[in-house]
Amino acid sequence: MVWRPQTTVADAEQFIARAMSAWDSRQRFAYVLEPNTGTTKVLGMLDARVNGHTVDFGYVLARPHWGKGLMPEALAAVSELALALPTVFRLQATCDVDNQASSRILEKCGYQLEGRHERYVAHPNISPEPRACFMYARCR
Repeated sequence: MVWRPQTTVADAEQFIARAMSAWDSRQRFAYVLEPNTGTTKVLGMLDARVNGHTVDFGYVLARPHWGKGLMPEALAAVSELALALPTVFRLQATCDVDNQASSRILEKCGYQLEGRHERYVAHPNISPEPRACFMYARCR
């Protein structure tokens, strides 16, 4: 992740308020993943950030739900919706070079590896220094 988890209710409320404001401005669309069980437990989140003709995706999933196919299902669905928009031509996402699970998710969803960016983004849960990331994209 490119941020540290929220540790207080106030932090979480601020994060949600920023996400709602970004949705209203049509710059960023945060989707919450929750089970189909009628509960409101949050399993993860998928974030779509619009930048002109490109949509940049990021996602996070709670560890107990890894390996169940939830994130590939969510990313594939939102990717199809984004590519159906007449103004969107490119979808992209980066992942840490050591995050093999995230690379597999992107590949399952039809994203192609475009390259490796050195010292690209800091992942504060791993290191305060920027780390190498892979860039994946899917275009129409």
